[in-house]
Amino acid sequence: MSSSSFNCLFIADTALLTTDHRSPATFELFPRAPNTLFKCRRYIAISTVAHGYEATNVAEWAMQRALSMLETHTRGFSVDTELLLRLYHLADLWKEDADIEKNLLQRARKIWYDAMYTCIIPPSEDAYSDLVPRDCGGDPISVLQAALTLKESRVEAHALFYILARGDTYIQQN
Repeated sequence: MSSSSFNCLFIADTALLTTDHRSPATFELFPRAPNTLFKCRRYIAISTVAHGYEATNVAEWAMQRALSMLETHTRGFSVDTELLLRLYHLADLWKEDADIEKNLLQRARKIWYDAMYTCIIPPSEDAYSDLVPRDCGGDPISVLQAALTLKESRVEAHALFYILARGDTYIQQN
């Protein structure tokens, strides 16, 4: 094992263990755990720490794991303001690599847009059942709050339009 590979594994292991305070088995079991908001935040944290130590392989791996969780319509957890801010901060870290930053910002904006809506999941394991909408905690207010904080005018405009277009029905539901 090369020195850089060892350093990358050490960084990822340290990021998991120091924030979780569990045994080394956590590192092996964590990727197999169900997708949760906590797990997604942890992957973003691993990516942030690894990027800070210039362990780009680990940083990209963790970033891709978090993005794959966020980009699925069956993620099963709502995206809150804190997660949106962390995602944007992660994109900002990659500004020295314009291609990664641009791709990450585009994907982050799409995740922000998706965070305002409901998701589609199968209602049961029945192969013949239709896909039905289910509330995944779509929250345009969280998206708007994060967009205002980060001065993301595109996302801000989209969130405002969504809230205004729903009008009274949005206010009555919330």
